[in-house]
Amino acid sequence: MVNYDGETHPLVRRDSTKGSTMNTSLAGLRQGDHGILFTWADGLEAELDPRTLRISCTCARCVSETTGTRLLDPDTIAEDVKLTALEPVGNYAYRCNFSDGHNTGLYTLELLRWLCERAAGRGDSPSA
Repeated sequence: MVNYDGETHPLVRRDSTKGSTMNTSLAGLRQGDHGILFTWADGLEAELDPRTLRISCTCARCVSETTGTRLLDPDTIAEDVKLTALEPVGNYAYRCNFSDGHNTGLYTLELLRWLCERAAGRGDSPSA
């Protein structure tokens, strides 16, 4: 887990033995007006802009692997950063390529769902 804006969000998929109730079934992706529109199997739709995705990266350059402390300063990310590619990784994550050259983070479906819930005003963070 990593601290993000005073909340905690998942770095990796939750162990199935913990009984997570987060719906991570992605039903669709498409270009929205300002970013990527995610549609989830339970009907939740939310658009995430490229800068939000970039700031939410959980790779080792952006988040300490040992402490979970965020290393990336959001003020260093340009307001106009673009998403240049979104590539599936297995059945559990996406790799995002950004116009600033960053491409090392994996965005798990659980992390994307959590970000979408925040964007849709359902700001509860998942329990540990």
